[in-house]
Amino acid sequence: MNTIQEIATGLAGLEAEYSARLWIQYTTGLDQGVGESQKKINAYLKNATAFKVVCNALDSAKEPIAVREAKIMFQTFKDYHQSEKISKLIEKSQVLKNSLIDIVNKFRGVIDGKEADTTVIRKILNESDDAALRKKAYQSKIPLNKILVDAGFIQLLDLRKEIAAACGADDFVAYKLEKEDLTSDVFKTWRQDCKSRNDRYQSAATKLA
Repeated sequence: MNTIQEIATGLAGLEAEYSARLWIQYTTGLDQGVGESQKKINAYLKNATAFKVVCNALDSAKEPIAVREAKIMFQTFKDYHQSEKISKLIEKSQVLKNSLIDIVNKFRGVIDGKEADTTVIRKILNESDDAALRKKAYQSKIPLNKILVDAGFIQLLDLRKEIAAACGADDFVAYKLEKEDLTSDVFKTWRQDCKSRNDRYQSAATKLA
């Protein structure tokens, strides 16, 4: 790991493994080592030598693209090198998040007497033209909300607030945006953007009617 590119490639490989295991869990409900993959990523991000390379790259970067790449990598690594408290908070939140994801993936609602997993329910809610069926799909998922709260969903939100505060961010959204070299300014025009897009959809729908 002598260059920031090599470090980024190594991290991308670990993240791809994590994503693949997460996808298996999402589609089958089976945990094929999501937690272990997360631990590998954490260990990689804690590597002091790799972090030093990233810091040096950030200091020496001149071209805009190189500066942005270095900033993003720095934001990715830095939380594991600020304090033990922050590292532990992040890892605790990851474990809780993965356990909640596992609950969602294993949940089965009932629609017209038949079991339906969250993938099927989401597909109905997003794509079905049948309002009655969408209502049944929505109602079938309601019990999941209490299950998630009982399993620690509120605690996850509290942990994320604590992480953001420990890292000096106003809130968890600002914390996540900073890690992507962004700010909350990206949301300044979202209401107007959504209204403009909706107006175009309504206009198109009227012409097709």
